[in-house]
Amino acid sequence: MFKHLLVPLDGTPQAEAAVDTAAALAARSGARVTLLHVIESGAPESVHGQRHLRTREEARPYLESVARRFPAGVKVSLHVHEESIEDVAASLADHEGELSPDLLVMCAHGGPRMRDILHGNLAQQTLARGATPILLLKGGAPASFGQVLAPLDGNPEHDERSLPVAAGIAAMYGAGLSLLYVVPEGVAQAGRRTDVSHLLPGASQALLDLEEQEAVAYVERRLAEVRPQVEQSRGAIARGRPVDRIGEYARDQRADLVVLSTHGRAGTQAFWSASVASRLVSRLETALLLIPAGR
Repeated sequence: MFKHLLVPLDGTPQAEAAVDTAAALAARSGARVTLLHVIESGAPESVHGQRHLRTREEARPYLESVARRFPAGVKVSLHVHEESIEDVAASLADHEGELSPDLLVMCAHGGPRMRDILHGNLAQQTLARGATPILLLKGGAPASFGQVLAPLDGNPEHDERSLPVAAGIAAMYGAGLSLLYVVPEGVAQAGRRTDVSHLLPGASQALLDLEEQEAVAYVERRLAEVRPQVEQSRGAIARGRPVDRIGEYARDQRADLVVLSTHGRAGTQAFWSASVASRLVSRLETALLLIPAGR
């Protein structure tokens, strides 16, 4: 499924938390792995009392020691970007073009600059500048996944990119797969519903009822697509704010991984806007696989 994993590391144990998951994923998928370190301009000597790699002489032996943690059958290469950089997000996007990975595997608790990449605006900048999905792990990242959640919104640009990946990972790990369609209401409603409800009392509720019926049929079609690959698959419909419902369902189902598409930017026409993705990153303790939509 995946052929080349890129794992950025800064020398801290927090960033290293991604290594075991990357090793397990590479072993299952047959992917090769590149361990990457970029030399940051003005990097501190330590981060939270842990060493922070600042030179090529430090970085190369460190990456070699990490490479020895991978299973014997996994091909691991090392890459140290020696020219000092200030914009880490831009550097990661540049290395996508240079190294051609099909997945970045990162931990959300690296050093300050790495942590900023993986939270908030810089995470979206990395996605917006590149075309490579990001597997974003949290502290205590699992080496395997037992339950995968794929939120849907009915937009082919989103669902046809994220759902096959979610199903492929679930099949690879023998995991369960849940599909969740959130029918937005309240603050999350589109403006057209608010306008109509002012003219015709009850019309907004009728539109929600109709959309829910359509959502049920849509989820059933998507389930029919994935069940030949993932026998343990289920579907659910929820109403409300997408961020709230996705978070609640992820916790209720004890999901290990949430897979969703994002445009990597805010947009009024995008269901998975940058704000939704970043809020899920900050709220969930679950790993997320963020897939750039439309690229």
